[in-house]
Amino acid sequence: MDIDDIKRAFSRCEDFAVNSVGEMHVCFIIGVTNREYITRQIIAPLLEGCRVEMLPAAAKAKVKDIEDACDRLLHGEALVVCGTEVIAVGAQDEQSRDIGVADSDVTVKGPKAAFTENIATNLAMLRRYIRTPRLKSMPFEVGAETHTRVSVCYIEGRASERVVSQIVKRLREIKPTVIVDSGSLAPLITGDGGYPFLSLLGSTEKVDKVASKLVSGRVAILVDGSPFVLTAPYVFAESLQSAEDYLRSTWYATFIRLLRLTALLVSVFLPAIYLCVNRGKQTFFDVITTLLIFELLREVGVRMPRTVGDAVGIVGSLIIGDAAVQAGLTTDESIIVIALSAVCAFIVPAYMYSVTLTRLAFALVAFFAGGEGVAVAFALLLGLMCGIESFGSHYMSPMAPIDPKGLTDFIISVPSKALGRRERP
Repeated sequence: MDIDDIKRAFSRCEDFAVNSVGEMHVCFIIGVTNREYITRQIIAPLLEGCRVEMLPAAAKAKVKDIEDACDRLLHGEALVVCGTEVIAVGAQDEQSRDIGVADSDVTVKGPKAAFTENIATNLAMLRRYIRTPRLKSMPFEVGAETHTRVSVCYIEGRASERVVSQIVKRLREIKPTVIVDSGSLAPLITGDGGYPFLSLLGSTEKVDKVASKLVSGRVAILVDGSPFVLTAPYVFAESLQSAEDYLRSTWYATFIRLLRLTALLVSVFLPAIYLCVNRGKQTFFDVITTLLIFELLREVGVRMPRTVGDAVGIVGSLIIGDAAVQAGLTTDESIIVIALSAVCAFIVPAYMYSVTLTRLAFALVAFFAGGEGVAVAFALLLGLMCGIESFGSHYMSPMAPIDPKGLTDFIISVPSKALGRRERP
């Protein structure tokens, strides 16, 4: 392998650069490496007659073949080529946006720092919360074309070795072509094609939340390029919890969790109950029409630029809702039912999108089978959830099976007993 082999591999790549110093050549990718560092720590010493092995750069390694050379270049290292000898020098430019506030998991009290798209920065932020050498991180590369960096983090002695080995095994077995976000990695790890409406992996961008989950025995999966970190195992009880619950009084935190559970049930079952009380094709048509209109307006509000989307969502809902009532396409009662059901879904963000399909399914059951059908469907759903496991943990734990210690951090919030507790896998 020589400089010509490397140039051929990166032909027609305008961001590939080669600086020649006599018979030696310094290769790097513009924008991925730190050019100032390369100039000061590599090119300048070479111009002064410094040998490659004596370069002041901290990280140096001999490159084995052209595949290794390409991989190192794409990960931000510079290559010093002298004949057929190639030395890789660490010169990564760790550019990322500044640490900001979490947008998807807002809290009034407590830490607000959110992860960024840089995996090295994210690991460093976790280290600031968990200052122990028992916090382990295992690196992987996933994606045949993207070569995305993935890190599996856990606290040795707290996380289940069985869960860690299961995640590591799945990461090694999957063969995706492209991974650009943790969201695209999640279904490949869980294989949750049979349960598209349930989350078998947690996802958050709050640093303190991931740190607390690691302490409780969870495993975190960090993906380079994504500010959202996956956690496993994930159980239903986590959807009712918030990081802020542990900063409030026991009574108020318990009340809020009860409110979240009630809101989740209202969001799923209110349209179905309304259809059971008011049977008829017209009522069914009103409910389905209103559901679809709301989802359409919500999607427009999400996809449009924020300044435009907010206005479209507010004005559209007022105008279209009023026009639909005036034209007889729906009724005021249907709009109130669907609006209340939709608003309640936002209280439990983990199931915000899953509730949409579940709500529609129960509405169909209510129309065709009435209250008895809804009761049977609910029993089947509850039985299914009780039978699901997330990386060896029962999805409905601590309710099924009953875990007395776990119940202190389910609906009832007792921070003094929950904080720092290692959960049973």
